[in-house]
Amino acid sequence: MLIEKIHEKIGHFGEVQTLAEVKKKIWQDIIESIRRFVKICEKCQLVREFGNMRSNNEEMKSIPICDFFYCVMLDTTKPLLDTKDGNKYVLVTINHYSKWCET
Repeated sequence: MLIEKIHEKIGHFGEVQTLAEVKKKIWQDIIESIRRFVKICEKCQLVREFGNMRSNNEEMKSIPICDFFYCVMLDTTKPLLDTKDGNKYVLVTINHYSKWCET
């Protein structure tokens, strides 16, 4: 039994120490199990950094680009260090026709 083994290992120092060791052991095992599970979970591997999800058989589709400003994409960076004005993001604008990028 796990509790008995841990209690024997720490030298019969009482309930508080045994409880602390059991918690530590269980949490280490749980955290490691979660990491292993997430690494092999197919759906987790499909989720992108911001939670967007695509299906296994979803094909990439091209966007028709006809002229300037036909397709303009906006994106933000991850939080950066705060500026003196309190700003911490950068807005990125991309014109897909010309590949022009502004921040």
